[in-house]
Amino acid sequence: MKKKQDAPGVILAKKWDIPVYEDIRPFCEANPEIVINVTGDVKVSNEIRTISESRIEVIEDVGARLLWEIIEKQKKAKIEVLKTIDDKKNIFEIISKIGETYQKDDFFDYVLDKALEIAEAPAGSIALKDNDTMSFVACKGLSKKFTELKSWAAISGGLTENIIRNKEIIVVNDTLKVDYTRNNPALINEKIRSLLACPIILKDEVLGILYIDDFKPRQFSERQKASVNILASLIGTALDKFALTKDIEDLKLKISNILEISNDAFLLTDPTGQIISLNNSARELLADLEKLSDKSIKTFIKEDDFEYIQ
Repeated sequence: MKKKQDAPGVILAKKWDIPVYEDIRPFCEANPEIVINVTGDVKVSNEIRTISESRIEVIEDVGARLLWEIIEKQKKAKIEVLKTIDDKKNIFEIISKIGETYQKDDFFDYVLDKALEIAEAPAGSIALKDNDTMSFVACKGLSKKFTELKSWAAISGGLTENIIRNKEIIVVNDTLKVDYTRNNPALINEKIRSLLACPIILKDEVLGILYIDDFKPRQFSERQKASVNILASLIGTALDKFALTKDIEDLKLKISNILEISNDAFLLTDPTGQIISLNNSARELLADLEKLSDKSIKTFIKEDDFEYIQ
């Protein structure tokens, strides 16, 4: 047998404290019960049987390949389970971010980073829809020329139009083999060869698309597709929250403007009765009181009346 101490298998075996033998005889003297011969060399199997006087069971050819495939599938399944756990952690982190963040750009960048991590992809983007126009709000791993495209309209029969119309994930394992991506100039110029595109849906309306891109043909696992699709739905939830927050801020501004021009005195309190804001008329009326914003509305209302208001 050839002595290759720097062979990848030898290095990995030593790392895992697996014995490595340079000859069949000392290997047989270790007295293993079963040997799986994946070399495809029948002479190796025969030599093991001869030296061990057939005490060692040798599995070869189809049996060895079948057993090896089973082991490999189990390893891959275990890895997928671990990655699924990591995906769930990422999803929970994003859910917590929705309640904490008020900066849309930061949130979009964060979600895109997590999506690329899950998909094990080098590039991607988030594009939002405004009427019939799409525009990027986050990009990673793409050229400056590509990301400088401020907006574009969905082309009839094209990738974007298909996603918006069908409201379903689109997976393209090789862009050169699919009609609506084969002649797409943006994908060709960017050398994108595979992609995963998930619609961002809220209340049955497509608000945008989460794109995952790769520069080589590839497959996306079911785990990756499901997890990235969940992230797309969370983007939709966040957009709803951002819109609601903006509506509340706009309403507060309108109320503030109305109160400021009113001749009546207005005091705004929190649910406990603590004064948090007041208009100019109230300030003039109660000018002799210091630090009014730290006081409770109870200061100006009889206790019985306050309990009734509550």
